Amino acid sequence: MDPREMIYQIQSDFKSNRFAGVVFALILGLGAVCWYQALSSRPDHNPRLTTPASRQISVLPNPFEKL
Repeated sequence: MDPREMIYQIQSDFKSNRFAGVVFALILGLGAVCWYQALSSRPDHNPRLTTPASRQISVLPNPFEKL
């Protein structure tokens, strides 16, 4: 095999492996972000969301309440 062909083959293998690594890292990162969002959206496991101020549905007055 010609040394130039070997170098070209090594370079193309490295590029395809690097591309596969980037794609894998993106998928892994996206999965981690989705997992974090799913965990943080559950109020029973997140102490920041269980404060009394965030339990209020609305601060507007009730329009059906008799004055």
